[in-house]
Amino acid sequence: MKQIAKIITASLLGVALSTGVGLSFAHSANTTYNAAHAYYTPSNTHEVSDTPAELNNYYSSIGSSLTGNSLLSALQSLNSTKRAHSVGYSTMGTSTSGAFIYTDYDLNNTATDSNGQTYGTKVASFYTKTAATDWNREHVWPNSHGGGTVDDDILHTRPTISSENSSRGNSFYVEGMNHSANGWDPYTAGYDRACRGECARIILYSVVANPSLNLSELTIISNGQSGYSNTMGQMSTLIRWHFEYSPNVYEMNRNNGAEYLQGNRNPFVDHPEYVAKIWSNFNSKVSDLCDEKASMYDDWTPGTYSTYGTNDAAGEVTPSNGITISSTSESLLVNESTSISATSTDGSNITWSTSNSSVATISKTTAASGTPITITGKTAGSATITASATISGKSYSKTCSVSVSESGGGQPGGYTLVTAVSALANNDKVVVKTNANLGVTGFNGTKDATVSSTESEWKQFTVKSKSDSGFKLYDDGASKYIASPGGNEFKYDTTGGICSPDTSGHLKCNSRFLCANGTYYRFYSAIDSYVPFFIYKVSGQSEAQTFAQTFLTKITCNANGTSAPTYAAGYSWNKLSTDFNALSTEDRNTLKTATANESGNAIERAMARYDYIVRKYGYTNFIGRTISYSSNTMSLINNNSTIKLVLIISVISVFSSAACLTIFLKRRKHSD
Repeated sequence: MKQIAKIITASLLGVALSTGVGLSFAHSANTTYNAAHAYYTPSNTHEVSDTPAELNNYYSSIGSSLTGNSLLSALQSLNSTKRAHSVGYSTMGTSTSGAFIYTDYDLNNTATDSNGQTYGTKVASFYTKTAATDWNREHVWPNSHGGGTVDDDILHTRPTISSENSSRGNSFYVEGMNHSANGWDPYTAGYDRACRGECARIILYSVVANPSLNLSELTIISNGQSGYSNTMGQMSTLIRWHFEYSPNVYEMNRNNGAEYLQGNRNPFVDHPEYVAKIWSNFNSKVSDLCDEKASMYDDWTPGTYSTYGTNDAAGEVTPSNGITISSTSESLLVNESTSISATSTDGSNITWSTSNSSVATISKTTAASGTPITITGKTAGSATITASATISGKSYSKTCSVSVSESGGGQPGGYTLVTAVSALANNDKVVVKTNANLGVTGFNGTKDATVSSTESEWKQFTVKSKSDSGFKLYDDGASKYIASPGGNEFKYDTTGGICSPDTSGHLKCNSRFLCANGTYYRFYSAIDSYVPFFIYKVSGQSEAQTFAQTFLTKITCNANGTSAPTYAAGYSWNKLSTDFNALSTEDRNTLKTATANESGNAIERAMARYDYIVRKYGYTNFIGRTISYSSNTMSLINNNSTIKLVLIISVISVFSSAACLTIFLKRRKHSD
């Protein structure tokens, strides 16, 4: 009978593995692994305030009318009273025998102690949340700037694996900077956006934990300068990150674990609205941020936290009332457009505005909740697009920062601003465009833009007769030169003239500029002053963009996953594979390594759709891209072909069991 049991067990295991069962085995193995490790046992513990009622009681001494230094002082006093002791820097440890297992545990590797308090058999490294059993201890407030005064407090110091800890150094936090003397940003350095909010709230808490520490708007204070040994920043960056990346489940766990070990909590995790109440008058930048964003916490309830990694595109979380926005930052070329949308929690209409219409315009000032609007870059510079809504009598808003540049940076499918004649060669493809409303009369009395604002419709010309002094532009379609200056108006001429960009990349021809209407290109004299236009060299990698645009227009995929992809006439997955293999090695590599981004340029959008189709429907990965299946493991199981395979394996396994059992019984009968 034991042999029969073995056969049946093996058969059932085969069926279980073929259908995805087996989690209990993994858990057993993990339990065995965990038992082989020694874990930290705290010498003192405290009651944990982990419900809204208990949190209200914890902060009962903080008056609702307190603001500024009065509120900060009250929080400092509360923290000093509640913190019965500090864990200690050495006690935090660098392995599971240290106290971090109670504050920074990995969500997938947990256990409970004799008091029912959760701890981790692995910790989550600060910036990546990588599960680890050994780590470094990072001073979030760098030691050289005074972090040693709070490093015994477990609400300040974080476990960080060595590869992450070495990235920052002792830089101040400054958005967009990566390990620079002028600042550091975890997201720019390649880590998760949500870390920004975590960093900000730890720095702000440190001022509560030790009143001798200060905050600054500076991006750096050098050794020897006043404030070096006790100051951190950049304050406006910290405030922005606090608002845009709300407290998450890891911070909630840290607060609960810290209170269990020390008795105190980070107030800005439980009450994020305190930040604006204390520092709204720090400087004009901080004041503007507080005026713009503080309302998002009007309905915040202590004990309400976001789930790490499931926030919206900005990492933001909207409480019970408010709005979400699909993108918080966009980079555009002049005349390039993109779409964003905003959604209100009650379906109210969204009011849109731009802070600088000369830099970026919007297609609508009012749109229904969830309806996209178009942003178009007009001139190089920065603008803020604001989405607002009034819900239950309160105003809510979210913003998108738009950066417009004159150059595509030579990226795939982009354009590079020509700043010298030497940058061009004969037969180079270029586009010409103005960067603003020129204030002159065009061919039909209204049109004064040299090209369409839609990138795919930009008119291309060919560089001819290139010399050290300049070049001519040639219209291949019309077989005419178009760059001859002289006279008040000019149409196509076979002789042409020489044009040369100045040091800023402005193309000029005897102080006249090109104006287009349909197929007519003319030069007009400047009315009041010289008005430039620009010439861009088309990227040599445009075949990759052509493939991407073909992919986007020839294939349709239901985003809800209820139907498989469909194709335009003459196209199929195999046809797209053939088109891809016909590209140059450089263009194939561009597509292979491109970031998948549904809101990005044509290549990024195409690769987002490609990855989805390969992951969802199991199509051949002919580009050879690295595609994550972690979030769609069940999608493949739901695929018809996969289901058939699973069933076939299951049936084979069952029949194998029956055959083995029959043979065994016959042998036993004969032996009897």
